[in-house]
Amino acid sequence: MTRPQLRDPDRALGRAALRARAWAQVPAVVLGGWQPARRVPLRRMLGMVPRHTMVSLPVLAATHRAAADVVARGVAGAIVECGVWNGGSAAILAGAALDAGDPRPVHLFDSFAGLPPPTAEDGAAVARQFFDGWCVGDAAEARRALAAVGQDPAATHVYEGWFEETFPEAETGPIAVLHIDADWYEPVRLALERFYPLLQPGGALLLNDYGRWPGCDRATDEYLGGLGLGPGALRPLARTGAVLIKP
Repeated sequence: MTRPQLRDPDRALGRAALRARAWAQVPAVVLGGWQPARRVPLRRMLGMVPRHTMVSLPVLAATHRAAADVVARGVAGAIVECGVWNGGSAAILAGAALDAGDPRPVHLFDSFAGLPPPTAEDGAAVARQFFDGWCVGDAAEARRALAAVGQDPAATHVYEGWFEETFPEAETGPIAVLHIDADWYEPVRLALERFYPLLQPGGALLLNDYGRWPGCDRATDEYLGGLGLGPGALRPLARTGAVLIKP
C-alpha cells in the first residue's frame, strides 16, 4: 500500500492523521508562520479538516491571506478553482471575500472521480504512487463547504467532469483569484492555458502543488516562461505551493 493510500481521508487512519496535523500546525499559523502575521479564520479552517480539505493549515492560511489581499486591493473578478475535492480551499477563498463584504462568484472544476493517471511528464516516482480513486471528491460536499461560510448558492457554479470536457464551455468572466490544485502536468497546463488569460492584472494565481509534484512545476515553469515570467515571479505559499500576482 502506498503512502497516499494510507493517508487517504476515506480511511479512518487518514482522517485522524489530517486532523492531528492541522492541530499541530496551529501555533505556526497563529504566530505568523510562513507569511506576515495577519488575522486568519482559524476556527473556519480547522472546521474544514478533514471533511472538506486535505490541505495543510499553513497553506490554507496563506491561501486566505492571498485572497483577502486581492479583495482589499479592489481587483475585480470571480474566484476560480481547478481541483476541488470536497471544497475546503474554495470555501476559504470565498470566505475571504465575504468577510470583506465583497462576495464573488465562485467557479469550481473537478472530475469528482479522482485524479487522472499521471503521464511521462510527471515522472516514474509519481506513477509508482498512483492508484485509482486518489482524491475522489463529492460535489455535494463542496457545495456544503461553500454554504457553510455564507456563499450564495446561486453564485456557486460547479462543473463536474474532466477539465478537457468542462473548460471549453465554461463562462467565468474576469478572474480575481485562480487556484489550481490539479497535481499533474496535463491538468495544471490545461488550467493555466484556459484561465490565466482571464486573470486580471493584480489578481492572484495560487498553485497548491508547486514544489511538491514535478509535473506541476514543469507545467507552470513552461507556461509562465512562455510569457516571459521566470521562477522569480513566484513566491512561496508555505513549505509547498506558490503564488503569483499577475503583472
